[in-house]
Amino acid sequence: MRKFFTLALREIWEHHNLWRVPLILLLLVVLANFGFSGVASWIGLAPPEVSSQLVGTTLGSLSSIIFLVFSFLVLFYLVDCLYAERKDKSILFWRSLPISDTQAVLAKLFVAAVLIPVIVWLTIVLSQLLTLAIQSMSGKNTASLFTAVNLSAYWCNILLILLLTALWTLPLLTWFLFCSSWSKRTPFIAALAIPVVIILLDNILSVGIRLGGLIADRIPFGYSFGAGDGSFLLGLQGITTSHAYQLAFSDMFVLLRQPGLWLGLLVATGFTSATIWTRRWRDDS
Repeated sequence: MRKFFTLALREIWEHHNLWRVPLILLLLVVLANFGFSGVASWIGLAPPEVSSQLVGTTLGSLSSIIFLVFSFLVLFYLVDCLYAERKDKSILFWRSLPISDTQAVLAKLFVAAVLIPVIVWLTIVLSQLLTLAIQSMSGKNTASLFTAVNLSAYWCNILLILLLTALWTLPLLTWFLFCSSWSKRTPFIAALAIPVVIILLDNILSVGIRLGGLIADRIPFGYSFGAGDGSFLLGLQGITTSHAYQLAFSDMFVLLRQPGLWLGLLVATGFTSATIWTRRWRDDS
């Protein structure tokens, strides 16, 4: 287990953008808040219900921007992580160590599906704290900004949404990882071109695969599970609006009852197994 987490930390250390991007985003948040520090004075003068809505919308918009940035970051990380080690021949060094291909691949998938969502969550929380702190110092009647939204429930919502979104999008994550393991060059283009060709052929020949719809359902823009009071959103829409409702860990069972989740996990398992096999037998040296 210690070896596995060491491999995961190695990924963060080697892929500098995984820790540089959060720092850059936090710096931009600070600069933006100092540039618009007078706006919070108007929010502080508004009625409590209006102030709460404005603060929630502001924090939700900030969260959605960070989520979008990291969505592209995790995509580029996955298509590069296995391809890069073949390109620079560092795979020969790692094969000389007592580390199996299964451990190496699962560590990279763990970074994309678990560690990066946690990094996203930490970035969102810190950016919102900085926003509220800087805006609270901008004028009178702004100290109430911290109480306009239930921050503890809000942050729990965001963490749960991020982890559930990673679980739902796992087929896409493992597809990009698989393309990184076998593509000789430009794995990003291969990862996009192959589904596009299949979708075009499906539409022309009317085969009935409907791959386009299946992929669209997994893109983390936002989708709803459940009905009535038990419904909640995942992806971008969930991150943007999660200040307006409260999730419980029991809500996970709403997602776990979806047949599409288990089918997606089956597909993800297939792509992961194919990635491990490809890394083991593919040799560009």
